[in-house]
Amino acid sequence: MIKNQSDKKAVLPFLLIISILLVACSLNEPQIRVTVELEDVAETEYKQTIAYYVPPQDALKKLIIEVNMVNSPNIKNRQIEIPRIYIDDPNGIDAIVEYQGYIKNNQNEIIAEAYQKITFDARGLTFDDIYRVLDDQMIVITWDAESEKQERTFSIGKHLVSKE
Repeated sequence: MIKNQSDKKAVLPFLLIISILLVACSLNEPQIRVTVELEDVAETEYKQTIAYYVPPQDALKKLIIEVNMVNSPNIKNRQIEIPRIYIDDPNGIDAIVEYQGYIKNNQNEIIAEAYQKITFDARGLTFDDIYRVLDDQMIVITWDAESEKQERTFSIGKHLVSKE
């Protein structure tokens, strides 16, 4: 507890320096949100699935990966990279039925987004099997802040949540 006026004057410059440092750091550090969800495929989605081979609806799962990035005007040359995911069934056969995605990264805007939806035949696969496939798959986000290259990586597996 500050007891007299001279103690208050000594604390004021310290608080001012801390405030300036916090503001300066926040100008170069973007806000990044990564979500990875495993869900059942709804009947309406199942009816819209266009593929050469479509397994029964209860065999399908969808993996949704979303990345949202909000940054300050000081950040330049941002990039969001989500790797192409490959999921095989227990026999080593490609289980992916449908793959959709986009990246919205207009450098003139402060918001960037990336999205992937992978519909796959999950027969014979447990949540742990899917986690193991995704654990070493990394989302890589890079940007320049004050002429310095910055990078953040996120394990897709570590962000995996089941929404079943």
